[in-house]
Amino acid sequence: MNQGTVFNKRKKINKFAVISFILGILVFFVSIIEIQIIMISVLLGYIAKKEIKRSNFMQKGNIFATLGIFLSLFYLFSFKIFSQIENKRYREHLYRAVCMTNLKQIGEGLYFYSLDNAGYFPEKLSALYPHYINKAEIFWCPSDKDPKPEKIENDIPDNKNSACISYQYNPGYTENDYFLIPLIWDNGCGISGNHKDGGNVLYLDGSVKWVPCSKWKSRKHGKSYP
Repeated sequence: MNQGTVFNKRKKINKFAVISFILGILVFFVSIIEIQIIMISVLLGYIAKKEIKRSNFMQKGNIFATLGIFLSLFYLFSFKIFSQIENKRYREHLYRAVCMTNLKQIGEGLYFYSLDNAGYFPEKLSALYPHYINKAEIFWCPSDKDPKPEKIENDIPDNKNSACISYQYNPGYTENDYFLIPLIWDNGCGISGNHKDGGNVLYLDGSVKWVPCSKWKSRKHGKSYP
């Protein structure tokens, strides 16, 4: 047995490297997300690598230190990205529910308007404001990139303070027409629409349903048809 082999056997493993590796394993595989533990793992791994290098690699554990740092940082960044995606999905589901509630309230406004007008719905959606619907924000989908209206002044699609800022209206019907006629729906479907994978639709009977993009006849913003 030569002298180099004997000397290698006497190498000591750096304790900071071992601790960093153990913490990295816990963070990555046990899903410990406390930032303090992650930072300790990274810090100890960094210290271990510095000490190993300072000793001219007379200490072992450089791979352990590297893995401890890598596992901790990888989990940290992966968790942040995953959290952002989940938060975005949660917001969209919330906005979709608010949008559906808006259409139901507009449907109620159309119904009460028809009671006062021999069963006819208005030619313009803005006719509901403010007597039948007194909040301008009801005409706005929270997923819409256009600003929330402060009041209703027109029916121009996507226009400021418009009753059709977020929704398209299909006029010319009465409460006695076919109950499954779409009256109001999200302005656009898909990338250019309020929602990316579908849209809410208010039917003549007052019901509101979510319709996926695949079932829309046209998805074009401003000229979409469910």
